[in-house]
Amino acid sequence: MKKVLRFGFWAFLLLVSACSDDETPFPTPNVRFTIDVAVPEVGIPIMFNNLTRNADRYEWDFDVLTTPMDTSTSPTVTFDSPGDVTVTLRAFTADGQVDSTSQTITIRQRFLTNINITSVPFLDPDGDPWDVFQKDSVVFDTLMVKVDSIDAPDLVVILSPQDDPTSGIGTPILVNPELPLGLTLDVPFQLTDEIWSLGFFDFDGPDLENPQNDDFVVMANFTLNPVQFGATFIDSENLNGLITISSRGFGIDLFFDFQ
Repeated sequence: MKKVLRFGFWAFLLLVSACSDDETPFPTPNVRFTIDVAVPEVGIPIMFNNLTRNADRYEWDFDVLTTPMDTSTSPTVTFDSPGDVTVTLRAFTADGQVDSTSQTITIRQRFLTNINITSVPFLDPDGDPWDVFQKDSVVFDTLMVKVDSIDAPDLVVILSPQDDPTSGIGTPILVNPELPLGLTLDVPFQLTDEIWSLGFFDFDGPDLENPQNDDFVVMANFTLNPVQFGATFIDSENLNGLITISSRGFGIDLFFDFQ
Protein backbone atom coordinates (compact mmCIF):
# COMPACT_ATOMS: atom_id res chain seq x y z
CA MET A 1 0.00 0.00 0.00
CA LYS A 2 2.82 2.43 0.82
CA LYS A 3 4.47 1.76 -2.56
CA VAL A 4 1.25 2.62 -4.35
CA LEU A 5 0.90 5.88 -2.40
CA ARG A 6 4.55 6.77 -3.01
CA PHE A 7 4.14 6.18 -6.76
CA GLY A 8 0.97 8.27 -6.84
CA PHE A 9 2.72 11.15 -5.06
CA TRP A 10 5.57 11.32 -7.57
CA ALA A 11 3.16 11.07 -10.51
CA PHE A 12 1.24 14.04 -9.08
CA LEU A 13 4.44 16.11 -8.80
CA LEU A 14 5.39 15.32 -12.39
CA LEU A 15 1.92 16.35 -13.60
CA VAL A 16 2.05 19.65 -11.70
CA SER A 17 5.54 20.36 -13.06
CA ALA A 18 4.46 19.64 -16.65
CA CYS A 19 1.44 21.92 -16.31
CA SER A 20 3.63 24.67 -14.87
CA ASP A 21 6.10 24.42 -17.79
CA ASP A 22 3.28 24.57 -20.37
CA GLU A 23 1.91 27.76 -18.87
CA THR A 24 5.23 29.63 -18.80
CA PRO A 25 5.16 32.26 -21.61
CA PHE A 26 7.95 32.66 -24.13
CA PRO A 27 10.22 35.69 -23.70
CA THR A 28 8.76 38.87 -25.22
CA PRO A 29 10.29 39.77 -28.62
CA ASN A 30 12.98 42.46 -28.65
CA VAL A 31 12.12 44.09 -32.00
CA ARG A 32 14.74 46.07 -33.92
CA PHE A 33 15.90 46.56 -37.52
CA THR A 34 18.34 48.66 -39.57
CA ILE A 35 18.81 49.38 -43.29
CA ASP A 36 21.95 48.67 -45.30
CA VAL A 37 22.28 51.99 -47.20
CA ALA A 38 23.40 55.40 -46.01
CA VAL A 39 20.89 57.22 -48.21
CA PRO A 40 17.67 55.39 -49.16
CA GLU A 41 16.87 56.39 -52.74
CA VAL A 42 14.55 55.65 -55.62
CA GLY A 43 15.57 52.62 -57.68
CA ILE A 44 18.19 51.30 -55.24
CA PRO A 45 17.40 48.00 -53.42
CA ILE A 46 17.30 48.45 -49.65
CA MET A 47 17.80 45.50 -47.31
CA PHE A 48 15.97 45.71 -44.00
CA ASN A 49 18.26 43.91 -41.57
CA ASN A 50 16.16 42.22 -38.89
CA LEU A 51 17.95 42.27 -35.51
CA THR A 52 14.96 41.02 -33.48
CA ARG A 53 15.42 38.42 -30.76
CA ASN A 54 12.94 35.98 -29.21
CA ALA A 55 10.61 35.81 -32.21
CA ASP A 56 9.23 32.94 -34.26
CA ARG A 57 7.80 34.79 -37.29
CA TYR A 58 7.57 38.33 -38.73
CA GLU A 59 5.34 40.72 -40.65
CA TRP A 60 6.69 43.79 -42.47
CA ASP A 61 4.41 46.66 -43.45
CA PHE A 62 5.74 49.13 -46.06
CA ASP A 63 2.98 51.70 -46.17
CA VAL A 64 3.57 53.00 -49.74
CA LEU A 65 3.69 49.59 -51.40
CA THR A 66 0.73 47.69 -52.81
CA THR A 67 2.37 44.29 -52.46
CA PRO A 68 1.12 41.84 -49.79
CA MET A 69 2.65 42.03 -46.35
CA ASP A 70 6.16 40.60 -46.36
CA THR A 71 6.77 37.73 -43.93
CA SER A 72 10.46 37.12 -44.65
CA THR A 73 13.04 37.69 -41.97
CA SER A 74 15.10 40.45 -43.65
CA PRO A 75 13.42 41.60 -46.88
CA THR A 76 14.96 43.68 -49.67
CA VAL A 77 12.71 46.39 -51.11
CA THR A 78 13.07 48.85 -54.01
CA PHE A 79 10.99 52.03 -53.90
CA ASP A 80 9.95 53.73 -57.14
CA SER A 81 8.98 57.16 -55.81
CA PRO A 82 10.51 59.63 -53.31
CA GLY A 83 9.03 60.66 -49.97
CA ASP A 84 8.69 59.55 -46.37
CA VAL A 85 7.87 55.89 -45.75
CA THR A 86 6.85 54.44 -42.39
CA VAL A 87 8.10 50.87 -42.07
CA THR A 88 6.61 48.68 -39.34
CA LEU A 89 8.02 45.33 -38.21
CA ARG A 90 5.81 43.04 -36.11
CA ALA A 91 7.39 40.05 -34.37
CA PHE A 92 5.46 37.06 -33.02
CA THR A 93 6.45 34.36 -30.53
CA ALA A 94 5.41 30.74 -30.94
CA ASP A 95 2.80 31.17 -28.20
CA GLY A 96 1.15 34.19 -29.90
CA GLN A 97 2.78 37.17 -28.21
CA VAL A 98 3.48 40.14 -30.49
CA ASP A 99 5.49 43.32 -30.33
CA SER A 100 6.38 45.86 -33.01
CA THR A 101 8.56 48.83 -33.92
CA SER A 102 8.28 51.48 -36.65
CA GLN A 103 10.74 53.76 -38.43
CA THR A 104 10.10 56.56 -40.91
CA ILE A 105 12.72 56.68 -43.65
CA THR A 106 13.03 59.30 -46.39
CA ILE A 107 13.37 57.97 -49.93
CA ARG A 108 15.37 60.49 -51.95
CA GLN A 109 16.07 61.17 -55.63
CA ARG A 110 19.29 62.11 -57.45
CA PHE A 111 19.48 65.57 -59.06
CA LEU A 112 22.36 66.61 -61.31
CA THR A 113 23.91 69.91 -60.16
CA ASN A 114 27.31 70.24 -61.88
CA ILE A 115 29.11 68.86 -64.92
CA ASN A 116 32.92 68.83 -65.07
CA ILE A 117 34.72 67.82 -68.25
CA THR A 118 38.06 66.42 -67.17
CA SER A 119 39.57 65.16 -70.44
CA VAL A 120 38.80 65.36 -74.16
CA PRO A 121 41.01 64.01 -76.97
CA PHE A 122 40.38 66.68 -79.59
CA LEU A 123 40.44 64.22 -82.45
CA ASP A 124 37.59 62.87 -84.51
CA PRO A 125 36.97 59.12 -84.89
CA ASP A 126 39.49 59.04 -87.79
CA GLY A 127 42.21 60.70 -85.72
CA ASP A 128 41.90 64.13 -87.32
CA PRO A 129 41.78 67.31 -85.18
CA TRP A 130 38.44 68.84 -84.42
CA ASP A 131 37.39 71.91 -86.35
CA VAL A 132 37.77 75.26 -84.60
CA PHE A 133 35.06 77.83 -84.14
CA GLN A 134 35.87 81.29 -85.52
CA LYS A 135 33.17 83.57 -84.14
CA ASP A 136 33.99 86.03 -81.38
CA SER A 137 30.79 85.58 -79.38
CA VAL A 138 27.57 83.63 -79.75
CA VAL A 139 24.57 82.64 -77.68
CA PHE A 140 23.06 79.20 -78.12
CA ASP A 141 19.55 80.41 -77.28
CA THR A 142 17.79 77.08 -77.01
CA LEU A 143 20.18 75.89 -74.30
CA MET A 144 20.78 79.25 -72.62
CA VAL A 145 24.57 79.04 -72.52
CA LYS A 146 26.73 81.98 -73.59
CA VAL A 147 30.18 81.39 -75.00
CA ASP A 148 32.84 83.94 -75.74
CA SER A 149 36.03 82.63 -77.28
CA ILE A 150 38.11 82.55 -80.46
CA ASP A 151 39.70 79.58 -82.18
CA ALA A 152 38.61 77.07 -79.57
CA PRO A 153 37.18 73.62 -80.34
CA ASP A 154 33.39 73.76 -80.30
CA LEU A 155 32.22 70.97 -78.05
CA VAL A 156 28.61 70.10 -77.24
CA VAL A 157 27.84 67.64 -74.45
CA ILE A 158 24.34 66.15 -74.32
CA LEU A 159 23.02 64.02 -71.48
CA SER A 160 19.50 62.65 -71.94
CA PRO A 161 17.28 59.62 -71.34
CA GLN A 162 17.75 57.22 -74.22
CA ASP A 163 14.00 56.85 -74.80
CA ASP A 164 13.35 60.62 -74.67
CA PRO A 165 16.35 62.58 -76.01
CA THR A 166 14.48 65.90 -76.02
CA SER A 167 14.09 65.91 -72.23
CA GLY A 168 17.79 65.91 -71.39
CA ILE A 169 20.49 68.50 -70.85
CA GLY A 170 22.56 70.07 -73.61
CA THR A 171 25.71 72.00 -72.80
CA PRO A 172 27.37 73.78 -75.72
CA ILE A 173 30.85 74.80 -74.62
CA LEU A 174 33.81 76.30 -76.37
CA VAL A 175 36.55 74.38 -74.67
CA ASN A 176 39.98 75.85 -74.22
CA PRO A 177 42.86 73.44 -73.66
CA GLU A 178 42.78 74.07 -69.92
CA LEU A 179 40.72 71.33 -68.31
CA PRO A 180 38.73 70.53 -66.24
CA LEU A 181 35.94 72.77 -67.41
CA GLY A 182 32.93 73.02 -65.15
CA LEU A 183 29.32 73.97 -65.67
CA THR A 184 26.87 74.58 -62.81
CA LEU A 185 23.23 74.04 -63.65
CA ASP A 186 20.91 76.89 -62.71
CA VAL A 187 18.19 74.38 -61.82
CA PRO A 188 19.13 70.87 -60.60
CA PHE A 189 18.05 68.25 -63.13
CA GLN A 190 16.34 65.05 -62.00
CA LEU A 191 18.15 61.81 -62.81
CA THR A 192 15.89 58.82 -63.39
CA ASP A 193 16.32 55.06 -63.04
CA GLU A 194 16.67 54.26 -66.76
CA ILE A 195 19.28 54.15 -69.50
CA TRP A 196 20.70 57.56 -70.44
CA SER A 197 22.96 58.62 -73.30
CA LEU A 198 26.01 60.82 -72.77
CA GLY A 199 27.31 62.23 -76.05
CA PHE A 200 30.27 64.41 -77.01
CA PHE A 201 29.69 66.29 -80.29
CA ASP A 202 31.83 68.51 -82.52
CA PHE A 203 29.79 71.33 -84.04
CA ASP A 204 30.71 71.79 -87.70
CA GLY A 205 27.91 74.09 -88.83
CA PRO A 206 28.26 77.71 -89.93
CA ASP A 207 26.00 79.18 -87.26
CA LEU A 208 25.86 77.92 -83.69
CA GLU A 209 22.86 80.17 -83.07
CA ASN A 210 20.83 78.21 -85.65
CA PRO A 211 22.14 74.66 -85.54
CA GLN A 212 20.95 71.91 -87.83
CA ASN A 213 21.02 68.19 -87.04
CA ASP A 214 23.73 67.50 -89.62
CA ASP A 215 25.96 70.20 -88.10
CA PHE A 216 26.97 67.84 -85.29
CA VAL A 217 29.57 65.09 -85.54
CA VAL A 218 29.49 62.40 -82.85
CA MET A 219 32.91 62.18 -81.21
CA ALA A 220 31.94 59.73 -78.47
CA ASN A 221 28.77 58.31 -77.03
CA PHE A 222 28.27 56.40 -73.79
CA THR A 223 25.28 54.87 -72.07
CA LEU A 224 24.67 54.63 -68.35
CA ASN A 225 21.97 54.46 -65.74
CA PRO A 226 22.71 57.54 -63.57
CA VAL A 227 20.92 56.01 -60.59
CA GLN A 228 22.42 52.53 -60.74
CA PHE A 229 25.88 53.74 -61.83
CA GLY A 230 28.45 53.51 -59.06
CA ALA A 231 28.85 56.79 -57.21
CA THR A 232 31.24 58.30 -54.69
CA PHE A 233 29.55 60.10 -51.81
CA ILE A 234 31.25 63.35 -50.90
CA ASP A 235 30.07 64.78 -47.58
CA SER A 236 29.68 63.24 -44.15
CA GLU A 237 25.88 63.10 -44.44
CA ASN A 238 26.11 61.38 -47.86
CA LEU A 239 23.75 63.91 -49.45
CA ASN A 240 26.12 64.80 -52.30
CA GLY A 241 27.66 62.42 -54.79
CA LEU A 242 29.87 62.12 -57.83
CA ILE A 243 29.65 59.89 -60.90
CA THR A 244 32.95 59.61 -62.79
CA ILE A 245 32.94 58.40 -66.39
CA SER A 246 36.18 57.82 -68.28
CA SER A 247 36.66 55.96 -71.55
CA ARG A 248 38.73 56.30 -74.72
CA GLY A 249 40.27 59.54 -73.49
CA PHE A 250 36.98 61.24 -72.67
CA GLY A 251 36.34 62.06 -69.04
CA ILE A 252 33.43 63.67 -67.27
CA ASP A 253 32.34 64.12 -63.65
CA LEU A 254 28.64 64.40 -62.88
CA PHE A 255 27.93 65.94 -59.49
CA PHE A 256 24.55 65.33 -57.91
CA ASP A 257 22.72 65.85 -54.67
CA PHE A 258 19.70 64.21 -53.08
CA GLN A 259 16.30 65.85 -52.80
